[in-house]
Amino acid sequence: MKRVLYFLSLVIFGLFVGGAVHAENIYVEDHANVLSSETKEEIFQYNQKYKELESRPQLAVVTLEELPADQSIETYANEKFRALGVGDEEHDSGVMYVIAVKDRKQRIEVGYGLEETIPDSLAMDLMTEKSKDHFREENYDAGVAIVAANINEVLLGNKKVEDFKPGLFTRLFSGLTLWEIITQRLGPAIFVLVAIYAFVEPPIVKLLIYRKARKEFAAELKKRLETADPQYQRYSTGKIIRCNEPPVETAKQAIKKRYGKLKRKRPLYFDFTYAFGTLTLWGLLWKKQKDMKQYSVYYHHRDTWTSSGSSSSDSGGSDSWGGGSSGGGGASSDW
Repeated sequence: MKRVLYFLSLVIFGLFVGGAVHAENIYVEDHANVLSSETKEEIFQYNQKYKELESRPQLAVVTLEELPADQSIETYANEKFRALGVGDEEHDSGVMYVIAVKDRKQRIEVGYGLEETIPDSLAMDLMTEKSKDHFREENYDAGVAIVAANINEVLLGNKKVEDFKPGLFTRLFSGLTLWEIITQRLGPAIFVLVAIYAFVEPPIVKLLIYRKARKEFAAELKKRLETADPQYQRYSTGKIIRCNEPPVETAKQAIKKRYGKLKRKRPLYFDFTYAFGTLTLWGLLWKKQKDMKQYSVYYHHRDTWTSSGSSSSDSGGSDSWGGGSSGGGGASSDW
């Protein structure tokens, strides 16, 4: 009998102590009943460590089945944050993490005193893809534990913005279906690239024509200078064209004279001063078809001007990330 009474007293004492510990954990409100006792205890222990920090921050975690009617998660977090008074009053150093299970929404609310420690961009990144994967699998306890641990690491100064920065691919395509990726990301990007190509392709083609013609002209110059100083044969295309030494100038004049008689057979590209009018490189690249007909260049490459043109486009996408702040900043997310 004594043993039975002793055993019962231990059970009652254990229940009493357990209830007392749970009652003291003001940092967790699990209205959705999705958190394990281990996760609640972790959050409690996080807050015990914060008492040793100068800013004395506090981390509150609230889970909801769903948000109140006609109330956004931003509004709810705003009001809840202020109602609880999360964070040290002097430093305004509170952080609240809220998830609404049926609404598939989450938010990190940040006090003014932690605005530099957890800027909005970081608050967004703390709600990692790994935690969202757990939420999609309805393992809310694991997802909350990850986000709470991330917040804890930042509050303790162990991690910074860079440690949670997702890759470019994740930022662009996170949370989108294949169809949304095609219509909201890849489709507009491809359209813009095609428009840009249509705009720059004709000038690029003309520039290649120009470069090829310069090389041909330089080759003809060197051929005419074969009996002159051998150093001319070692000159680059640009150097031989720019050279104004008497032998080179004489060769240029001879080519000029020959080209002048061959308007429709071979244009003179090398400096555009002999192309039956003064044509600059900029003019070659951008003049319209009707303006190019006076130049010999047009007779040999008229197809280059028949399809030139330009276009522009404006595209955009949408995503579910965003939100304001009540305590000083924060970020919201769907999963």
